[in-house]
Amino acid sequence: MSIPDDEFNKLLEDYVDPKFGFKRIHKGFLDSLNSLEQLIEQSRKNIDRFFEESDKEIESVITKSDEKTKSDWKNYVKWRNDSVEFASLGRQTPKFVFTSDTLAEILKTKHDENIRKIQSFDKFQVKFIGEMSLVYLISKFESFLYDALRYVFYLEPRILKFQLKDTMISYEELFFHDDFKQLKKSIAEKEAKKLIDDYNVHDLIKKLNKKINFPDLTKDKNWKRFQDAFLRRNLIIHSDGIADEKYYSAVGRKKPKNMTMTLYVNQQYMEMTISLFRNYLEIINKFFIENFVHEVEGRET
Repeated sequence: MSIPDDEFNKLLEDYVDPKFGFKRIHKGFLDSLNSLEQLIEQSRKNIDRFFEESDKEIESVITKSDEKTKSDWKNYVKWRNDSVEFASLGRQTPKFVFTSDTLAEILKTKHDENIRKIQSFDKFQVKFIGEMSLVYLISKFESFLYDALRYVFYLEPRILKFQLKDTMISYEELFFHDDFKQLKKSIAEKEAKKLIDDYNVHDLIKKLNKKINFPDLTKDKNWKRFQDAFLRRNLIIHSDGIADEKYYSAVGRKKPKNMTMTLYVNQQYMEMTISLFRNYLEIINKFFIENFVHEVEGRET
């Protein structure tokens, strides 16, 4: 979970402003997003360092060249870094087309050397960081949603009626807890966990929208990209990233004929996905604060 249990218990005390509670839950996931961005940036710097020594000599010449050569050099560095990712994913390195004859002359011997370096870069490191970053991101999002839902269910248990309509509490569970507050917390946690565990992200959003008017993110223009992250995570964990019929159907893409497609996670994909999750985080957090803080405004702050 995003927040340690002892800290979460403190958020449930009567003196705590619920708005502060939601802000703390929001901060937990936001910190995870920021950490991921730093990791990706560090990974990019590692690639830059790999070529650092040879680049010093080249850049001393480039700085004295014309603007076209300088621009071509920037494109070359980007191509080279992207090529490391291509190579790490087992894909063919794209060919770089020089637009500056000056740069082509400067790199006459270095270009082939760079290609050899690209092929020798630690491919496992790049692939592992990409895939594990996505796994971490989804895990932290689910923890954020779990924390937010158990907090809401505790603050306003009446909304659990859609969950508990036909649910009975055993004597064993009732006597296990010292007071009603502990029992309420236990039920809130159990029902939040059940929602997260029992439904895929699409069905969960739909269910919450129907029951508590949760924002229907499935109608957002970026929804398929958001859902892609969850499906891609599952495929990476369970089938080494090989796309299946369910994936193509969910993201609205056609399956290639007579061809198996492996889904990869590179830096660009993670940067776009983190940005999307950051946007949805703010939408979800705003919904919880606007709809559930006022419900318990009678509490002491």
